[in-house]
Amino acid sequence: MTRHKIGHVEDLPEGESLGIEVDGLEIAVFNVDGELHALQNKCIHKQGPMYDAEINANEKTVYCPWHYWEFELDSGEFVVDRDKRLRTFDVEVNDDDIYVEV
Repeated sequence: MTRHKIGHVEDLPEGESLGIEVDGLEIAVFNVDGELHALQNKCIHKQGPMYDAEINANEKTVYCPWHYWEFELDSGEFVVDRDKRLRTFDVEVNDDDIYVEV
């Protein structure tokens, strides 16, 4: 895996998300209660853009904006069928820079 700089912490305020492309992969990055999470950007159902997902900070989940499939931010698991999931990526902050591992 390779670590890629994707921006600065001020680019991703709490409660917000952004869509990025790294090595040909579309990734959605979320800031939930100051913790960063990264998931594949295309929903497994109909390929909806996860960067535009509704965030449920209390449950640490996101809802696909197209058909409201709900996914765990930590694991990428689909909450209705835990055998289905979005790919997750490690995210870290170093000196106010955000990095994702692909």
